Amino acid sequence: MLKFVSTVFGSIALKFSSALVLMGAMTAAAIVISTMVFDSLSGQIDRLVSEDLPGIRDSVAVIEHTGDVRDSLSEMLMARNAEGVETGFQNYLEESKRVLASVNDLPAEDRKTFLPMLVALSDRAQQMRRALDQRFASQNLLQDQLAEFGAQVGEIREALSIMTEDAVYDMNLAGNQTIESVSDTLDTLVHSDFNSTALILQARAEINLLSGVALALARQDDPALAAILRDLATASLRKLEGLLADLDTAGTIPDYLPILTETRAAFAGSANAGFRARAGYTEEVMRLRDASNIALSSAIDDLTFKLMIGAEDTAVFNREAIHRLLSNEVQQIRDTSDVDLAVETLVASAYLGATAKDAAEADAAQDQILAARDALTDLAGRVYLTSSLKTMIEGIVAFADPETGVVANRRAWLAAQQEAEDASRAAYERLRGIASVASDQGNNAIATAGDIGTAILAEAGEAKHRLKLVTLGSVAVFIAAPILTWLLIIWPMRRLVRVTGRLARGELAEVKGFGIFGGEIARMAESLVVFREGLIERDRMQQAERAAEEDRQASAAAQQAVVSKLASALQALSGGDLTSRIDERFAEDYE
Repeated sequence: MLKFVSTVFGSIALKFSSALVLMGAMTAAAIVISTMVFDSLSGQIDRLVSEDLPGIRDSVAVIEHTGDVRDSLSEMLMARNAEGVETGFQNYLEESKRVLASVNDLPAEDRKTFLPMLVALSDRAQQMRRALDQRFASQNLLQDQLAEFGAQVGEIREALSIMTEDAVYDMNLAGNQTIESVSDTLDTLVHSDFNSTALILQARAEINLLSGVALALARQDDPALAAILRDLATASLRKLEGLLADLDTAGTIPDYLPILTETRAAFAGSANAGFRARAGYTEEVMRLRDASNIALSSAIDDLTFKLMIGAEDTAVFNREAIHRLLSNEVQQIRDTSDVDLAVETLVASAYLGATAKDAAEADAAQDQILAARDALTDLAGRVYLTSSLKTMIEGIVAFADPETGVVANRRAWLAAQQEAEDASRAAYERLRGIASVASDQGNNAIATAGDIGTAILAEAGEAKHRLKLVTLGSVAVFIAAPILTWLLIIWPMRRLVRVTGRLARGELAEVKGFGIFGGEIARMAESLVVFREGLIERDRMQQAERAAEEDRQASAAAQQAVVSKLASALQALSGGDLTSRIDERFAEDYE
């Protein structure tokens, strides 16, 4: 019985079959557990897919479309022209239709909640569209006004320049009439001092204009208006550069020219930087303007004083001509410069009003414009101006009107902008309300789906535990199979191979330790034992044969030695040598 058990359970085929059967059993258990889990979960998943997920999908669709509506409203608000507003509004209409379609897919109770909110959103979008259209209309009107204003100011400056040139011409003419008597003095007065005075006054006007334009550009966000201001600043910088070059050539104010050159370079640097506002920018502009005005005023005073000294030194008979030059032509140049300065002050104030950020800034700018207008009107009434120039001044004064002027249009633009922003905020609030309701509904559906998911996860967890046990068993079998195969099959076989090799080499060490494995291995070991015993017996017989052969060879050698000795002795006797003897002792058998 013991031999039968060892034969059966020690069989290599049985060992391999047992491992395969055990692995198949583990796989079958995993399949059965998985099938049971899938059958249990299918009903709950069907409910999740057919009832809960569609509700979540509809809520998500409403939220997504509200985001698209928000984007279209932002497109309207960020539009750069009326056409962009219209394009954004059309996009809003398309997206609102999609929102309405998604709402119609919701249950009736939910639709009752959403529809009034959609109506309120539509009203705010319409209001936003109207406000933006009004803003662009006001902006276009303001740009047209500024363009016309700039053109008229250019005409006034040209007319003032002509008046200045006429005054200079008159001074030159009067000087030519008296130069015969006071050639040196009058030549200095006419060709140097008077021209320098005119250049100084024009330089002061250009610096004041640059100051106003620089302050306006630093606060300007409108690209079109900024372009107009930059062109005006560029032209003024070129003119100021020419005036300073002429003053440098004249050499009449060498002490004040560095300040003017520094001021021009500072404004040129600001122009290259785009007149961007920074900390202390306004104070720096005002400092430069004040410093240049002080220098120019001092230069004018010096030149005037010089002119007066020259007049006193002139011959008595030319005193009246000199005084006429000082009281008429020079005064005309000063008056023209004052008018030009008043015009530039009005221009700078108007541009500040056109760039006002809010109503408070607009009111402050309007006050400055009215003050500049009154100053210009008062000055125009006190000094000599041509009728055409007075008409031009009356034209630009109209732009300071509080009801129809530049600031009035800027106020209209600000009001429309504020209305558009208010409408957009209200529309965004409506959108947030719609998205919030849709989110709540989606969260409810998600909560229901979460409960189902929790139940599914619980069952899946139990199945996972079972599968884990099966997996652990499979892993144990997978790990144990090669180990047992090595211990029970491969290692004994390798020992048999080594033992067989030793026997083949003639090493007859004892074959033992294979009986515990049973089966084919034990039987092969028994065969090797029989084979070893046969080898041992054969070896013993071969050793006995070798010993007998060695005895035979030793006996033959001894016999041969005796025969050889006897033959030698007999041969000696036959030769007559009777003294020959055999002294060597032979083996005992031959004595």
